[in-house]
Amino acid sequence: MAGVPVDKSRVREALERNGARTVALLRSVTAPERTAIGFWTTADVGTHLAQNIAAAVELLRGETSPIARVQDMNPHWNELVAGQADKDPSTSAASLEASMAEYLRLLDEKTPGEIVTWHAGIDVPVEVLACISLSELLLHGFDIAKAEAQPWEVGKDDAALSIAGLSYMLPYYVNEEAARGKDLRFRLQVRGGATFDLKFRGADLTIEPPLGSPDCKISADPAAYLLVGYGRIGRAGPILTGKIVSYGRKPWLGLTLTKLIANP
Repeated sequence: MAGVPVDKSRVREALERNGARTVALLRSVTAPERTAIGFWTTADVGTHLAQNIAAAVELLRGETSPIARVQDMNPHWNELVAGQADKDPSTSAASLEASMAEYLRLLDEKTPGEIVTWHAGIDVPVEVLACISLSELLLHGFDIAKAEAQPWEVGKDDAALSIAGLSYMLPYYVNEEAARGKDLRFRLQVRGGATFDLKFRGADLTIEPPLGSPDCKISADPAAYLLVGYGRIGRAGPILTGKIVSYGRKPWLGLTLTKLIANP
């Protein structure tokens, strides 16, 4: 089990719907110079989204990504954003809208489970690529909306789909230093979504079906878990409100999982 199975038609619908509302959000931006996430402004985030989805279209066409290693991902995107001359959100919106139309057209031509090569030469089912793109729309839409003081819902079903697809990618993002010497099994129960185990043997992480008695079980609201996992919100609030609950033989280990997996 490389990751959690994903229904291609469901993620296709979520991708189309969230693409449309992200385009609309970009067209409503009033303060493009405002900081949105890290050192990126709202205009930067819009530029990145347009570039990222355009790159995914190229991957669907069978083109090779210039990103050779997972570790090169963030420097690549930072350089690409910095090199973009026109960062007007309306320009990014038009580019994103065009790329999304082509993305969906190409996605419809693929059969469920068909393999495409992601960045860093990583092969994934086409629906997993769509889940990764969905997470980009959900998270960066959140960044832009927060900077603009606008509402932005990360739907539970959409977040659950994203988490399922992202499960394929987790083994490539293990924090080797934090995982060194560990022999642990976590069970992640995504409410309304999938349940799967994360088995760590040092820095070697495998995604497996639920099996036996794990060291720690985590029951999570999918939207809260996605936002915490990507550092958009702190974990104290979701823990205190019961949106993320750790239990089992060693419930305290739930606090360590985010340290074992580096934030992409």
